[in-house]
Amino acid sequence: MKIQFLVIFVFALFLTVGSTSLTIKSYAHVTDEGPNAYPRYRYGSKYFNNINEVETYLKTMNDQTYDIKKIEEKGDEYGDTKITYELTPTGK
Repeated sequence: MKIQFLVIFVFALFLTVGSTSLTIKSYAHVTDEGPNAYPRYRYGSKYFNNINEVETYLKTMNDQTYDIKKIEEKGDEYGDTKITYELTPTGK
């Protein structure tokens, strides 16, 4: 009886999860290395002169378009500012 209940429960869970569309979000961490640094912004191994270049890159990277939203901006002990963006694939 317990096994039958477990099978029905798992099947119902599968139907519930399978019918829900999931939006996968990812995060990009950009470093602002300060006004005296040139280039000023860094994302991974790429460098940018201004924040507009960074945001344009994030919106269209990896052959995918993304909606981006700045969710955090936090300074560290070295004078750099870490900027976190939330990326959501466009159309999701």
